[in-house]
Amino acid sequence: MRYAKRIYQKLYSTIKTDECQCLICNACWPGNLWDSSFICTKCQDQFIVHRKAYYYHNTWIYVLYEYNEFLERLLFRFKDQKDIALYPVFLDEYHTLFQTILKKHIICVMCSSEVSRMKRGFEPNFLILHSYTVYSPLYKKTNIKQSSNPHRENIHQVIEKKNLYTLPNQKILLFDDVCTTGHTIERGMDLLQPDVVFLLSAHPLWIERMAMEKQKRF
Repeated sequence: MRYAKRIYQKLYSTIKTDECQCLICNACWPGNLWDSSFICTKCQDQFIVHRKAYYYHNTWIYVLYEYNEFLERLLFRFKDQKDIALYPVFLDEYHTLFQTILKKHIICVMCSSEVSRMKRGFEPNFLILHSYTVYSPLYKKTNIKQSSNPHRENIHQVIEKKNLYTLPNQKILLFDDVCTTGHTIERGMDLLQPDVVFLLSAHPLWIERMAMEKQKRF
């Protein structure tokens, strides 16, 4: 099958179809039968792909991207400016890689506050994980945004587990889009005891703090 695909790719690589358009900058480029990109190469180059896992509190934490100014602006545009057309640009390219980590786990996501959810009209992590069944067993008691909270270590007073929320009897993969100080994801780990954690992105300072932990590439 791989050999046949290479033949078809070579035969049809010069056949032009509709133009492809970058979901981030709207740049266009000529498409072909095998082009499934959502973003142009210029925008792709602005993602800092990290792809390292850290063994922390007896759990492997996988980090796909390093959080930088480009990704910060992109997530703000996606979540707070409601540019929901951006949802495929974050994880879809690494669908196969994510599947190998997911295996037979169920996906639980870190929660937004009810106020943020109502204001946006959608749950960002659900859209990023649009191809999967996702569970949301946690909730925030107040509308505190971590990035503007001077007492982030008190997040354990804000995030709780829903009492009557039923989960399948399977191991859990805990997912979040951004890890800055680590307090939020650690609270999620305390409440759900996941088998594995997957972070779409992590702040360089958190990554630096993990440098002494056991790690591996994925």
